Amino acid sequence: MVNVFIWKKRKSKDEITVSALVKITDANMDIVYEDVVTKMQQEVTVQQIMSQIANVKKDMIILEKSEFSALRAENEKINVELHRLKQQIMDEVIKVRTDTKLDFNLEKSRVKELYSLNERKLLEMRTEMMALHAQQDRAVTQTDRKIDTEVAGLKTMLESHKLDNIKYLAGSVFTCLTVALGFYCLWI
Repeated sequence: MVNVFIWKKRKSKDEITVSALVKITDANMDIVYEDVVTKMQQEVTVQQIMSQIANVKKDMIILEKSEFSALRAENEKINVELHRLKQQIMDEVIKVRTDTKLDFNLEKSRVKELYSLNERKLLEMRTEMMALHAQQDRAVTQTDRKIDTEVAGLKTMLESHKLDNIKYLAGSVFTCLTVALGFYCLWI
């Protein structure tokens, strides 16, 4: 009897387990069947999706064409503007280059004029200096001649004074000798 009771107890546990498994399986099957569609539903859904894809493609082609035309027009406008700006920049560059060359040539001629003016002034100053040097040399030469003449005159005068002094000295000596001889003669 105990075996029967255990067997019944075991049987009831097995039944509970089996019934739980059946419920779980049924629930899973319901979930799977909710996601599963029939072949007919699948074909209809595929046709709807393909139709929507075709509509989107048409819209994209139309949009691409209109955008492409707009982009092409915009690109042409930009190219025209770019060409105009490029031409304007080239004109400005040529103008600046011409102005720079003109300024350079003007400055170059101004520098040449200043150089030639300075050369003329330098030449005039050199001529003046040469004239002043020549005048100074003449004055120095004249002064040297005057000094030489004066020195020669002074030397001559010195020599004549020396001769005069020698004459006076000789005369004084002879006079003294004569006086001394006179006194000697008188004394003797």
